[in-house]
Amino acid sequence: MFSSIQKKLLIYILSITTIFLVSIGILNYMWAEKVLVQVSERRAAAMAESAAARIESYLLQKGQFAWTMAQDENIHRFVKRVDTRYQDVSSDQDYQKILTTFKRIVAQDPDINIAYVAVEKTQRVYDSTEYENPPDYKVGSRPWYKAAVNARGLVFSSPYICPVTGKQVISAAVPFYGEEGELLGVAAVEILVDKVENIVSDVHLFKSGYSFILDKQGEVVACPSKDHLNMIHHSMGSGKGVNKLVSLMLEGETGWEEIVTDGVGKYVFYTPIKNLDWSLGVVVPKDEVTAAIIPLAKISLVTVLLGVIIISLCIILLTSRITRPLEEFTSIMGKVEEGDYTIRAQVESNDEIGRLGESLNHMLDKQQHLIKQVMDTAYNMGIAGHELAITIGEGSSTIPGVTDEMGAIVKKLDLEKMKQKSYEFTHSHAIRDLFEEIILLNYEQRAMTGILEDLEEDFRDLRKQITDTQQAAQIDEIIHSYYNITEQVVALSQRGEKVQMNFVDVSDYVDDLHQGITDIVNTLQIVNVQIENVAGLQSDLLKRATKTAMGLVQWSQKLLELTSRFQIIENSDMDKALPMEEKPVEEGV
Repeated sequence: MFSSIQKKLLIYILSITTIFLVSIGILNYMWAEKVLVQVSERRAAAMAESAAARIESYLLQKGQFAWTMAQDENIHRFVKRVDTRYQDVSSDQDYQKILTTFKRIVAQDPDINIAYVAVEKTQRVYDSTEYENPPDYKVGSRPWYKAAVNARGLVFSSPYICPVTGKQVISAAVPFYGEEGELLGVAAVEILVDKVENIVSDVHLFKSGYSFILDKQGEVVACPSKDHLNMIHHSMGSGKGVNKLVSLMLEGETGWEEIVTDGVGKYVFYTPIKNLDWSLGVVVPKDEVTAAIIPLAKISLVTVLLGVIIISLCIILLTSRITRPLEEFTSIMGKVEEGDYTIRAQVESNDEIGRLGESLNHMLDKQQHLIKQVMDTAYNMGIAGHELAITIGEGSSTIPGVTDEMGAIVKKLDLEKMKQKSYEFTHSHAIRDLFEEIILLNYEQRAMTGILEDLEEDFRDLRKQITDTQQAAQIDEIIHSYYNITEQVVALSQRGEKVQMNFVDVSDYVDDLHQGITDIVNTLQIVNVQIENVAGLQSDLLKRATKTAMGLVQWSQKLLELTSRFQIIENSDMDKALPMEEKPVEEGV
């Protein structure tokens, strides 16, 4: 399936750009969230520290009443004088004075619920309401009393319900001692929690944010409402990170923690309230902190979409300048695929695209030249195939005739008969008889020569006996004639010996000739067999050569048919298109 480069570039660049823009958007979102969290933390810290200072100031201000009562001489005298738990003190002047003091404090400050003194000696409380203590009531077991004695200073209790008025209060208690340092009792006032709760209720960030106070036992001192109180108690049992938060608050630390309650994320800033062993926590809902980021996220999303659209348009405009020449090259290659080698690319630049166009044109020139060479070669190959077929046809009609003639000549020689005649000639009886007669004639010549020599010797002896001159001359003449005859016979005998020796040489030559004829006959027989084999090979080779020549002609015709659909420039134009070093060298066929 065709895939456009422009589409690929568009996809690649848009992918990278989108990832980049989304990454920037995510980083901006994370940075904005971090900034908002930091701002919220700073605001919560400022509000918490302000509220803690207000609460501390408020409680210390109310606690001053306890300090004042702890230093009152009337209270000291009364405590020292009272002996038993059940002593009637209603008529005691000091008691009346301290009772007046208690009532004045309550009347002076509406945030004071009750003012009272707990006496160590009698283990009972004397308050502004003249509340009668239960029989089993002992102040030494009360938490606020123990805390004051142990602290030897001003302490504040956890909130509790006053048994007299039924209001939720906090006790501010101060121990006081005698002249010798013995514990006399604890002076205390009950402070209404409403004011503290109002201060806590004023501390909140965003719509559902709220604040709360924990004492050193982890009990909730104040919170905006009972719903918030129930929420805090529920979170302490199941919330993620709540136990750690409570531990840090009880240790008097200041910090910022993230918790999860009921699947909802929250931030809590906590700070201790000095001199009270309390800790103030400001709860900030996480979703409301990050709610301000939503418009920014929308703006970032719109920016990303606009950026993608603008970049897409720019990419399309820019890539079209690259892909348009490539599309033209693709169109050219499609026409070349159909056989049109006359088309060329338009080169309008000197960049990589221009170089690609020049390379494409150069390649087409080379391919066109190659096709022309193939066509010429196919044409020449067809001619050569025809000539080869003709030559093979002539050879096929000539070579078998020559082979048959040579075979006929060899057969006409009747080699076996020649061989037999040579053998018969060599072993003929006539030759043997002639040789024997020559030997016998030579022997007779030798015998005649002996006889003639004996006759000559006899005549010589007779010559010596004859004294007659005439007869002696006749005998000398006869001896001379015999001598001549003897010499002729000797010469004839020598010639016979030469004839015998020549006959021996002739006989040896005849034997050699017979052997040579025998070898020739054998060689001709082998040649006859080889001629028959060569005739068979020649016939097979002629058939194969004929088949090859026909195949060559067929392939040249098929090659010409294949190249006939190509459109090429004429030779003169093509020679101009080719560089000088690449022009072909014309060779004769």
